[in-house]
Amino acid sequence: MSVNLSSSAFARRQAIADSQDFRVITKRYGGLLGPEYTVAAGGRYYRCGELTLSQLKRGIRVDELDLLEIDPDEESEL
Repeated sequence: MSVNLSSSAFARRQAIADSQDFRVITKRYGGLLGPEYTVAAGGRYYRCGELTLSQLKRGIRVDELDLLEIDPDEESEL
């Protein structure tokens, strides 16, 4: 029985790359629960904490997390 490992390895790598499609835009200090991050993913911006950021780094997709979507233009006025 022959198993095509290269196609399954490619699919696994693609899933990991897709799930880590995010970028940290800002980091704010001074909150009671630690730093607060603004994260960009899929053309949208979200606010999250340290725990959620670590979940994103581990490969959990943005749509699987309950993130607060924000407007970055309004955030800069605060």
